[in-house]
Amino acid sequence: MKEKRASELIENVCCPVKSEQCLFRNCVNCADKRVTFFPYSEDIFQYKKWDTVVEQKVNSKSNDDQVVKSKVTKKNEASDKTSDFLDGFHNVMTQHMAHLGRVEHQKEASKEIQENISPEDLLVMADWSENYQCKCAEEVQSVHFGGSRSEVSLHTGIAIRKENRETFCTISSHKEHGPISIFAHLKPTLERSVLEDTKNISSFHE
Repeated sequence: MKEKRASELIENVCCPVKSEQCLFRNCVNCADKRVTFFPYSEDIFQYKKWDTVVEQKVNSKSNDDQVVKSKVTKKNEASDKTSDFLDGFHNVMTQHMAHLGRVEHQKEASKEIQENISPEDLLVMADWSENYQCKCAEEVQSVHFGGSRSEVSLHTGIAIRKENRETFCTISSHKEHGPISIFAHLKPTLERSVLEDTKNISSFHE
């Protein structure tokens, strides 16, 4: 392919002025457009790709050799026929464009709510930060090896009312980032500070 950036690929398969429908591949004018590749031979070739897998490890700190599961992202060797690889690339591009479509939709919705927010509205924008490794001011040498360091998740955000806004951050050793975890992190925020006067809230946007 001639394109060198993902943004260039997206521009070439969308309308000149792209919309959310273009990114979601629902546009009647560009939904069938695909990335153009240079002529290629139908060979099997080797490449490397990132995979997230679940690994089982024995917890060395437990007395009963407890097995724990953890998600690990690794770069693995892979092989494919050229046509299968390009089909997979097209599927990944479609997923990435849908993600960008959701991002654009959320931006526009957030902008509209903020411009027209009423005293009865509450807008909360939050997202996960990266997981952080904990560290002590002084450590023995063995802490530097293996899985000795504990990790914590940070959930950061901002709560917006018509008259004021407040940033917040919650921290937990639980490292799941699913919907249940999001609500668990939001719950203490919704019960204090800028949100204490909940009687006047009729609309909650997240």
